[in-house]
Amino acid sequence: MIRQHPPHGLELDNPLWQMAGRYWQRPAFESACLAAQSDGWSVSHILVALFSAAEGLWWDAREPEPIRHWREDVTERLRALRQSLHREATAVAPLRQGCKQAELESERVELAWWYSLMRDGNPHWRAAQTLAFAGRVSDNLQQLFQDAGALHARRIATAISHGATHS
Repeated sequence: MIRQHPPHGLELDNPLWQMAGRYWQRPAFESACLAAQSDGWSVSHILVALFSAAEGLWWDAREPEPIRHWREDVTERLRALRQSLHREATAVAPLRQGCKQAELESERVELAWWYSLMRDGNPHWRAAQTLAFAGRVSDNLQQLFQDAGALHARRIATAISHGATHS
């Protein structure tokens, strides 16, 4: 049962989603994010931190409860279902691919929800003190990961500095 439904009128094809697509094309960035995800971190949170930095914002790394419910009830369940299907089993390949597509669409809704909060001036964001993009990225990733994910923060920042665009 889904505890929280997204609000009506979300803009699915928004600048946050577009930025996510550009970053995801970078193998080092994808690898760093998937490593963080396998350790329990949310890739959506990483993308929100980076987008916030690109927009000149500092993010407090707090996830509103409705979005957390969506992530837990929909996105993570779809991911778990996809991962439970054997990769090499030809008979389930179409089902696995369908689960993967549904998981991606769930993440798209999640990012649209985040984008709507940022766009509407939610108090979880404020103007960043650091002027350079790299400094804002570092600030937001440090806030997100704190001490528990310093290695992930460095890997992601390195992947960005090696060619991933932020515009």
